[in-house]
Order: sequence, then structure tokens, then C-alpha cells
Amino acid sequence: MILAFDAGTSSVKAVVASQSSQGGWVVHAQAVSAHDAPDTRASGEAEQNPHSWWEALVRAVRTLAEQTDLDTVEAISLSGQMQSVILVGATGAAVRPALLYSDTRATAEAAELEARLGLRRLQDETLNWKGAASVLPKLLWLSRHEPASLTAASAIHLAAHDFLFARLAAPAAEARGGAAGGGGAHVTDATNASTTGLLLASGGDPTPTPTPTPNPNPNPQTHPHPNSNSHPNASRGGWAASLVRDAGLPERLVRGACMRSARYAVHTMRCTLCGAWPCHARHIP
Repeated sequence: MILAFDAGTSSVKAVVASQSSQGGWVVHAQAVSAHDAPDTRASGEAEQNPHSWWEALVRAVRTLAEQTDLDTVEAISLSGQMQSVILVGATGAAVRPALLYSDTRATAEAAELEARLGLRRLQDETLNWKGAASVLPKLLWLSRHEPASLTAASAIHLAAHDFLFARLAAPAAEARGGAAGGGGAHVTDATNASTTGLLLASGGDPTPTPTPTPNPNPNPQTHPHPNSNSHPNASRGGWAASLVRDAGLPERLVRGACMRSARYAVHTMRCTLCGAWPCHARHIP
């Protein structure tokens, strides 16, 4: 069975389903768990507390556990609102509220980048330049108005489900020597990467391939998906490091541990604190 989460702007939706022998899917349980609404302002700001996504996911798991046996879940799928800027520290905790895809406060920075780097270059190199809604103007805005936030950030997640993936993968990341709390699981998927305005259209691998995450479930029939360049939907583009550099931002924002090219992995969830699956969300890390 598959447990799927979708982290939207107003709620986390969850479903447990399995493939039918007659084709299609059978739904065994479903839940919708509301979380904090975005904080929006007339100046174009749109922010949200990333930890409210996690708390909503935990509540959704509790609801699912009342409807079906979660011990039979073999993999987790994640999707959600994309093209956000979520700064996290070494422990995986958010440094500040997430700047959502709809945040357009960086209008001046977007206009400056278009004038300084060239609108044609931005469009040609990424094929998805969206002005102030793109990630690069948001990073430039943060560097000018909240430099301490960028300094405190050890990684940048680019979607709500990236943040949730890091929390779910925390035990495996810690087993590899990563930071507690999910600080070592920084990945995004190809679809989301292409929405950011930071993914090069020309190809090339931007950073070293992350080590495949060991599956914490002892069930021998449950395996991690290949963490692969060979996956048919895996991103073949690199991060636009030259655009970041030419914008006057540190290249560390798109190199090394901060962001990586799109990878795919599935995990069986275990509680970050007690290690049980399911623990019925008795603990919220």
C-alpha cells in the first residue's frame, strides 16, 4: 500500500491506497488536516509557518490510523505547493516563515535582475522566469532585508513537501551521520525544481549525487526507490549557479549541502523520537 500526502496552502491531504487486481486503485483511508493559513499583506508578502505543515501531517496520520492498518504501508509519496523559499538550520527547524510561491514582495529585486542580468538571459537559461514570484529575487530580497536569516540557514527547501520529506527522512539521515531533526535530507523533485527559475535548461549535474537513503523498515519487501540519475523523470538540469553569483549572492545557496538536483526516494515513516511505525503520532518532533 502507498501512503500519499499533498501539502496544500490550506491543508495537508492524505490517502492510503493500493492497486486493485482489476486495475486502478482502492482507497483504504483518507484525511484532510487544516494548518495555519498564509500570512498575506498588501505589499505582496505571503508567508506560512512550515512547522504547521508537519503538525497537520501528524494529525492526518492519526486519522488514517483509525481507519486502516498502517503497518501494511510500503512507501510514502509526497506532493505539494511549490516554488517556495524555506530556510532551515542545521537541525532542520525553519529559520523564518516560508516565502510562498505567491509572495511577490521582491518586485524591485526582480526588475533589477532583469536589467542587470538581462531578461533574455534569465528566460533562456531557466525557461521559467516568473519575475518576483521566482526564487532568485526572493533570495536577493532576503540578503538585503534579512541577511541574518540567510546566514543562519544551512539549507534551503523549495517546496512544502521537501520540508516534510526532510522530517520524515530524519531517522535515516541521522543514521548516515546527518544532523538530528532532518537536517541532512535536502532534496526536491524535478517538477518543483523546474518551477523555481533556478534550474538550468541546458543540463548537467549541479552537485554530487546524494547517498541513497537506507530504508528503516525491516520488511525485506520494502525497498527505497533508486536514488537515480536514470529515473525517467529525474531532472537533468543543474542549478543556475552563475545566475546566483552574478546576482551578488553566495554560490553556497545552490551548491553542496544547500540544494541538490532532483532526486526520488520513498520511505516508510517512523517516529523521529521513538522509532515506531506507526506510533500513531504520539510525538511531534
